[in-house]
Amino acid sequence: MAPPLLKKRKVENGMNGRTSRPKKIKLQREYHSSSEDDDNNESFTAVNLQDSDSNNEARLTEKAQKIAEKSDLDGSDADADYSNSDSHTAASYAASDSDIDSDASISGSDQTKSTQRKKFSKRNDPTAFSTSISKILSTKLPRAARADPLLSRSRATLQTTSDLANEKLESRARAKLRAEKKEELERGRIRDVLGVETGEAGEMAEQEKRLRKIAQRGVVKLFNAVREAQVRGEELAREERRKRGIVGMAEREKAVNESQITSNICLR
Repeated sequence: MAPPLLKKRKVENGMNGRTSRPKKIKLQREYHSSSEDDDNNESFTAVNLQDSDSNNEARLTEKAQKIAEKSDLDGSDADADYSNSDSHTAASYAASDSDIDSDASISGSDQTKSTQRKKFSKRNDPTAFSTSISKILSTKLPRAARADPLLSRSRATLQTTSDLANEKLESRARAKLRAEKKEELERGRIRDVLGVETGEAGEMAEQEKRLRKIAQRGVVKLFNAVREAQVRGEELAREERRKRGIVGMAEREKAVNESQITSNICLR
């Protein structure tokens, strides 16, 4: 009967995902000469696999010991001996406690190797990549930086960055020119006419009142002077008409008729 220890080991190896069986290397505990090898080769008898269940336990253990000694001597043929699973099952069942410990250590090292093989490197870890991408996508960009995201370093991105820098420089230059122009226009200009900022509002109000009175008097004098000029001109026109003797429309018609008669006489 096959021991339960090997079955358990096979189940564990299957759960760990082992695809190939590692080579089982055993250290030689005793020295054997070439003559003993010849004797062992002559006296070696093959194990009948079909009668393994019916044979007694003592005979099975003897044959297993012989097979184990043969495997120790032929280290280069370890893969061929390992292919015979039932013979190794009997050998492992008949091995001593030290052999079981060495097998357990080998299986433990194989298990650690398989677990290390399953682990991803940090560079190729998909969880780290997904975490970094989610952090990049969750960042909130201001309006000024939305046109220049830091997700790539392509030529288009560099061109966009340079264009933004040029626009900033141009806007600063335009703002400086506007400030200089405004300063030139404000030069010599009194903005605080009422004196609110300087605290002279009362004095400015009195001065404005006096100026309004002066302007009112000036306007009255101007209209009076214009009226006097108009009256004087009308009087001069009347005197001129009196000198000519033309007063009214009738007199004017008579003067016109007389001038026509005199012109006709001259033509005859």
